Amino acid sequence: MTRAERLFQLTSLFLLRQFAVTAAELAQTFHVSARTIYRDIASLQRQGVPIEGEAGIGYILRRGYTLPPLAFTYDERAAITLGLSWAIANGDAALGSASRSALSKIAAAVCRSSEELTRDAAVVVPRRLAASPDDRLLICLRRSIRNRRKMHIEYSDAAGTRSDRTIWPVAIGYFATTKLVAAWCELRCGFRHFRTDRVAQWSTTNVSFPASRSELFERWRAGEIAAAGRVEVPQARDRT
Repeated sequence: MTRAERLFQLTSLFLLRQFAVTAAELAQTFHVSARTIYRDIASLQRQGVPIEGEAGIGYILRRGYTLPPLAFTYDERAAITLGLSWAIANGDAALGSASRSALSKIAAAVCRSSEELTRDAAVVVPRRLAASPDDRLLICLRRSIRNRRKMHIEYSDAAGTRSDRTIWPVAIGYFATTKLVAAWCELRCGFRHFRTDRVAQWSTTNVSFPASRSELFERWRAGEIAAAGRVEVPQARDRT
């Protein structure tokens, strides 16, 4: 997270909080030091954000302050609500939590509650009754993609044959009945697709990809386009 992103997130957090929050709590939330939070708050105050409080006591945003309003059409609100509601219902715990937070921020920006936003959009997404067994894996995969870290996985193919792979994850596909991770496979020296429900064990390494995320993604996408012989990206296949 860049400093600009953190400052925006700090302001958004203050908008959602009704009680004072300490620098120590904020430091834990954003994974930075309390000193960094003090500097960030001072910066926001200089920019005119009415944050009140002091070190050791806590900080709170003066009532009446709002971020610039967002202007969405009805269909845009419906599309955003549908996408976030789907992620809440079908994503892992971390993705669901982030989606709920995003929906709350958008609702606050358009002066609605999350419930009103969902009701007005007239969309319904059934929720899972229980957490998916691959939730923890999905969280690790997204973190690996974000931080450009290689992963070791123990994988079973359709025939049940197990193999140990070192992969460079580049994308996760959410399909109706399964989820696939597209990754460069060091064993096969090429891009492969792995069903998350067939990954028995996994671990993230401290070794970085030798290429950027965008470069790897474009190489994977180009390969899929070439294999399909058409312009659009095809549905991913489980190739191991």
